[in-house]
Amino acid sequence: MLLQDSPALRALVAQWQQQVPAAQSAALQWATEMELAQLPLQAALAESDTDALLHLQQQLSTRSGPLLLVQGLTTEEIRHGERYRQERLLREISISTNTTAAGGNASLMMVG
Repeated sequence: MLLQDSPALRALVAQWQQQVPAAQSAALQWATEMELAQLPLQAALAESDTDALLHLQQQLSTRSGPLLLVQGLTTEEIRHGERYRQERLLREISISTNTTAAGGNASLMMVG
């Protein structure tokens, strides 16, 4: 998991790791705001209030390349069982073969 480095988040993670022993083995990486701007991210999940989420969306929108999908939930929503939409984290790849040059007959493309 990649986390934006801040004193508040480091304190929250330390508290989590003290309360949940298994959390100590979590694979965590920390990145500054500048480092995040350079990473080839494709999506972001945020637990925050509206103002912090808006700031994150504005920050990520300044990146070059395609816009990132940002999913945000408040702590209260997570407590009440709301979850991030996992299907939005999938990337679909489609491959097609254009058989028009062979008159619509794909077997003709093998001749030669």
